[in-house]
Amino acid sequence: MHHLPLVALAIRIGIALATCTFFQPDEYYQSLEVAHHLVFGYGQLTWEWLAPNPIRSIIYPALNVPIYWLLKVFHLDETAALVGTCRERATS
Repeated sequence: MHHLPLVALAIRIGIALATCTFFQPDEYYQSLEVAHHLVFGYGQLTWEWLAPNPIRSIIYPALNVPIYWLLKVFHLDETAALVGTCRERATS
């Protein structure tokens, strides 16, 4: 039972790496962009995050923080590394 968080994280990472689908713009601004801002210190945040008391939970965006952090640590944080993989598979 104590391995459940690790299994859940492994499943989440597997899904993230295997899925190449269309995201609605709001999904970027409410999850991926927030995680990017947390790791890299820049990016676009909507008013929900900039309010004196943010009205959104950080839990969902935080699921993406470890992935961005690893990309930053291994210097794989160029734009092509972050968004190029799915685009290349979709066009081939």
